[in-house]
Amino acid sequence: MLAGATALAGTAVSRLTFEFVAPAMVARDVGVVAGWREVWASFRGSWAEVVVYVAVHAVLAVGVGIVQAVAAAVVGGVVAVTGLVALLLAAVPLGGFGALIGTTAGAVVLATVLVCAVVAVVVLTLPVTLVARTYLTAFEVSTLAGIDSDLAPLAPALVASDESGPVAE
Repeated sequence: MLAGATALAGTAVSRLTFEFVAPAMVARDVGVVAGWREVWASFRGSWAEVVVYVAVHAVLAVGVGIVQAVAAAVVGGVVAVTGLVALLLAAVPLGGFGALIGTTAGAVVLATVLVCAVVAVVVLTLPVTLVARTYLTAFEVSTLAGIDSDLAPLAPALVASDESGPVAE
């Protein structure tokens, strides 16, 4: 029970540091403790926004996780089929599947196909991962700016807006 509570508290502190304190440190050019003071002062007056942020972030994280899992499954399936076809084509000149497994040339072919498959999955899923992480980071930074525009690491002209559009400096 205590270990679970400690892990939950550590996760919350780590996430708040990464998502709010680090951008505030950049915006104010201060250290970790001063960044926590700035964020904590802003959070005290905006508990409702923080609670909504946590709920929306959880839903977004689940959605992003599903999208990433589907992308990895689709790419993994295509790469697996392509790898199996490559192994089948390599097995014919080597003398069959027994030679593919039992010979040095077969081991080299297996290793090459495996390495190429892993690289292909990483390269093909990387764009989805980058877009998803960028979206979540933008959400985090915009939430911080909404809670306290002075802590936003973006230029005020990019953050604050009124009914007519962005505020010019």
